Amino acid sequence: PRFADRTTVWPLLLAIGVLTIALPLLIYALLRSMGLLQSVFAPTLAERRYPLLISIILYLTLCYRYLPDYGSPEIYFYMVGLCMSLATALAMLFARIRISIHMLCMGAVLVFLIGLSLHFEKNITGAIAGWTLLTGLVASSRLAMNAHSKVELALGFFVGSLAQVLTYAYWV
Repeated sequence: PRFADRTTVWPLLLAIGVLTIALPLLIYALLRSMGLLQSVFAPTLAERRYPLLISIILYLTLCYRYLPDYGSPEIYFYMVGLCMSLATALAMLFARIRISIHMLCMGAVLVFLIGLSLHFEKNITGAIAGWTLLTGLVASSRLAMNAHSKVELALGFFVGSLAQVLTYAYWV
């Protein structure tokens, strides 16, 4: 791990917070008020289109506007992999294939943690094991809620993991 000055960390955290938490919540409220979303779960294929497209735009904004200025290739390539995953999910959506976005993100973070361990040559098996447990809990909860089938969960995990593995060549 590298040292990061507070003057560079706080603006980056603010940009990440605004583009990944604040704006998506506002956009969700807007889409809901316009009648494009009926619930936060977006059960139909049509309801998933706009949130996915907007997420891709927000993450690409983060990747190309804010992350290159702060010298963190690890976070940059994580976000690039996440954009690739979401774009794949959107393409699959247009092909009428629904995947679990929850598992997509869980798989992306898990493979990113493995990449961090390889990149920095640090033993973070505790974090990897903990995230693996959380991934299993998320998958179990999605099945218990009948939100997804096993195939949709597996596809989501695979898409999220594969995109992160594809970015390894550039930063690991």
